[in-house]
Amino acid sequence: MKKFEIYIEKIFKFLASLKLAVIVILALATASAIGTIVEAQYDAIYAQKIIYHSGPMYLIMALLCVNLFNVMIDRLPWKKHHAGFIFAHIGIILLIGGSLVTRLWGVDGSLPIDLGQKNRFVLIPAETEFAVYATYGSGGYKQMHKSTRDFLVNPIEDEPFSISLGGDQLEVLEYHYAALRKESIVEDNLNEGGAVRIQLENANVNMVEWILRDKKNESDVLSLGPARIHLADIEPNYQGENEIYLVPHPDNKSLNYYIFTKSKGGLTKKGKVKAGDQVDVGWMGIQLRVLKYLPQARHQVVYEPIKKPNDISSSAIKFRFRDQDYWVGLNSSVRLFTEKQMYLVSFANRRIDLGFDVKLKEFTVGRYQGTMRAASYASDVEIPGVLEAHISMNNPLKHGGFTFYQASFQENEQGEATTSILSVNYDPGRWIKYLGSLLIVLGAILMFYFKQMIMRASR
Repeated sequence: MKKFEIYIEKIFKFLASLKLAVIVILALATASAIGTIVEAQYDAIYAQKIIYHSGPMYLIMALLCVNLFNVMIDRLPWKKHHAGFIFAHIGIILLIGGSLVTRLWGVDGSLPIDLGQKNRFVLIPAETEFAVYATYGSGGYKQMHKSTRDFLVNPIEDEPFSISLGGDQLEVLEYHYAALRKESIVEDNLNEGGAVRIQLENANVNMVEWILRDKKNESDVLSLGPARIHLADIEPNYQGENEIYLVPHPDNKSLNYYIFTKSKGGLTKKGKVKAGDQVDVGWMGIQLRVLKYLPQARHQVVYEPIKKPNDISSSAIKFRFRDQDYWVGLNSSVRLFTEKQMYLVSFANRRIDLGFDVKLKEFTVGRYQGTMRAASYASDVEIPGVLEAHISMNNPLKHGGFTFYQASFQENEQGEATTSILSVNYDPGRWIKYLGSLLIVLGAILMFYFKQMIMRASR
């Protein structure tokens, strides 16, 4: 028993020692330095997930709290001149505890609102949701799965991720924090819709475009101002304009074409073309060339992983469904078709329902004289049936426990503001951190006061 007590006393002395304090401070400084470098190389969200909100960082902060607590216990019995020392140590522990409360239960996101519209869903940029919805022809969607797993913190390589959809499996294969979007049209035997790549050329024009017809639609139209080109699965329906109808031939290798000319009031030419053939459409010397024809095709989006994020990169997930690989980027979705239903696979930032709507009634932008650079901007908002408020950069709105700050805005091509972006904050640990900060300041004052008293008494 005596040996056990000696062992416990040694542990306590180490936990209250200056040696542990130095170790913790060095570890904290090292982690902070690494976090700063990572943030500069990647971005703030990446640094938060990998460094600041990681297990090692939580362990360092826990050891700091343990060290502070044991140092106070080691000073028992406390005397009057220990007050500043105790207040400062308790203040630091409260500050760390308040930050943990904020981390676990707080909200820090954005609320984009279009002019004249309302929104109630806050986007959380540091968190994502992977969801699957199904439709069975009724027009509505039923949620089949939703998870908030962080694929950066919990990699697929360490913990495989799959979802059962009836008799099929959807398996996540890859996750990339930063990737570039690439688009193409590819052959797909599961999609009954076709695609054709055409070239339109004359002395002044040389244009190459894809026309893709989804299997749900009877036709798809490429509009070229005074002319339209249809890829259709039905007989032509002339609408009084310059029009070309391309209709799949039963041989699945060629297309029947029908050319309608407005000035001549109807059909002027028809025939059959296949990849490589060229047709004079009879308008302004334009030649139509079929470059490629796919009887069954789909629009394919893939993401090319890159090492570091940039302004045009996005996080992306690669998954497999029915032996076919698909990509879905952050804040986008992919449709999957089966014989019985359609699935919608979504990968997006997590959304939190405020519990009330916020409507943007007016948005004003102040410009620097002679430029289009914004000097100030503000939102006039309404919480229907409750209140109206003016939110500017130095004038936030507080309601329902949330604080709304004016963060930024979006413009259209004419330079007109169309969307206000509010920063939304809910901090349940704020008062704990305020109290901790107050105790640290009070402790510093008391330590200075008692030090002066001791110095005067020793003279």
